[in-house]
Amino acid sequence: MIKRSIHEDKRPVSCCARSVLPSHLRDFLTQECVIKYGQVMDAYMANDSMSCDRCLYFIDLDKHPSETPFIDCPRCYSHLCTICKCSKTEKCLAHPTYTLELLDKLFHHLSVKMGWHACPHCGQMIEKVDGCNNVICRCGTRFVF
Repeated sequence: MIKRSIHEDKRPVSCCARSVLPSHLRDFLTQECVIKYGQVMDAYMANDSMSCDRCLYFIDLDKHPSETPFIDCPRCYSHLCTICKCSKTEKCLAHPTYTLELLDKLFHHLSVKMGWHACPHCGQMIEKVDGCNNVICRCGTRFVF
């Protein structure tokens, strides 16, 4: 379990919701292993790291730069927020570090991904489900999707 922590997970081992400290391992492991485990713990405690809520994979944020505060776990691909260091949920939108510009950028990425188009007059996003490409917006503007 400790060797996996050092070589694969890169995160401290915990038992009963408490971290296993290097000092707990001195009587059972080699000094080299205890030192490496201590380094894993130090890296984990640094601000530039987090672990995935879902699969518990340790993530070094310096190695995973992102334009937004969200990243995908390299192991299980769940969406994570690097600000609150948790699974990406709607509560993350309450972070004071979110600017209107960033939220607009995130919404733009979502609209492109979903295939939505903005009305040329009022900017309302429109989703075409079926029918022809001629669309009438709520504001009355007609345009071709």
